[in-house]
Amino acid sequence: KDSESTISCSANELPEYILTIIKAILDSVGMRNSLQVSIWNADNEKIVSKYAANLKQVNPTNKRIPQDPKQWRDEETGSTENLWLNLSTGYIGGGRKQYDGTGGSGSALNHFKYHLSTTGDMYPLVVKLGTITPHGADVWSYADDEDCLVIDPFLADHLSFWGIDIMQLSKTDKTMGELDVDLNMNHDWTRVLEGQEKLESITGPGFVGLRNIGSSCYMNSLLQTLVTIPEVQERYFEQHQAIVRSCPNNDPVNDFAVQFSKVCVGLLSHRYVPNHHANNTTNATSTTLEEEEEGYIAVSKASVVHSIEQEESQEVKKEMVLEKYVVAPLMFKHLVGRGHAEFSGGRQQDVSEYYMHLLEIMNRAERTCLPRLTSTTVPTASVLQFHLEYRYQCSITQQVRRSKLGTQSLTNLLELRIPMDKAVALPS
Repeated sequence: KDSESTISCSANELPEYILTIIKAILDSVGMRNSLQVSIWNADNEKIVSKYAANLKQVNPTNKRIPQDPKQWRDEETGSTENLWLNLSTGYIGGGRKQYDGTGGSGSALNHFKYHLSTTGDMYPLVVKLGTITPHGADVWSYADDEDCLVIDPFLADHLSFWGIDIMQLSKTDKTMGELDVDLNMNHDWTRVLEGQEKLESITGPGFVGLRNIGSSCYMNSLLQTLVTIPEVQERYFEQHQAIVRSCPNNDPVNDFAVQFSKVCVGLLSHRYVPNHHANNTTNATSTTLEEEEEGYIAVSKASVVHSIEQEESQEVKKEMVLEKYVVAPLMFKHLVGRGHAEFSGGRQQDVSEYYMHLLEIMNRAERTCLPRLTSTTVPTASVLQFHLEYRYQCSITQQVRRSKLGTQSLTNLLELRIPMDKAVALPS
């Protein structure tokens, strides 16, 4: 049985090397987040700003920006977070305020608009101060024809104008990519969908959640539907042990049958269902490294629960413990999306297109792996096929004829086409 001990001590009592190790652990991004940020960066390719080469920089008061990040302040509010430096005027302001009230003060953008409206001068480029490293930084262009993250090839020179040595700075704040990934991974979207209504948690086989691993709700919703089909359960869930044992070349990472079978086990078995001790945080077990290597990144927050103050509600503790029973099929997503222009990235996609792509991958894999799943020769995708019947009506006699076009009428997807003139936007 795992146990934990807590020892309180002042940071001043710890050796310097211990403090260095603690800081490194706290600052560590982690492999999963690094991968998601890399995907985000690939999906959001930056352009070179056309304003960078001839950027106008004005400094009538001989202003200097401190090299020490601890001295940076929002010149309007005094805040020390989410700071953006206007490369033309040297003004330090806050980032934009977000829809939910988070973000900065918006003073950096207001500063740009003020000069544009009063003097006609456009000073469009701003750099996020905490992201500056010798390799670059987040640079945003407020110009209407760009209004996005851009590349400033002359960033080092533009910063040097204000007394900042880019070679001496290190990263102290999250980049836009990291913030966007954090939002996708951690934001409670269900509160938005249900109008802030508090929902009751339901757990058990068939009621296991899938983690949003970066705009992956299209994949998650499809997987949750597919695993309810009896034929899928018979082949990929009930035959899990046989599938794993018969994995060719001892390469489960690249075997579709193993990866899909693992998803079925994660969603349909008791493996990620809280036991009767779930409410007792001292009995909550942690996710093993073996489980993570198998592709189930079941996020354990048991250690966090141990540090919750006694007066917090038991409901909060219960929710945090249950987080460890959420499945994130990273390997499955990577395998199915590998080599595809759309599904290999981290952008939101159309679920019907992913459905057809997944069936194609499944059909291709089952050409060789079907004997490992079932004694029949019927591919799983054919279970989902049906014929479309076409209805033809004569505009003169009003007579109707119905027909099937052989194999051409076979499909896996029933489209519900709604004419645009019939679509009505409901009040929110």
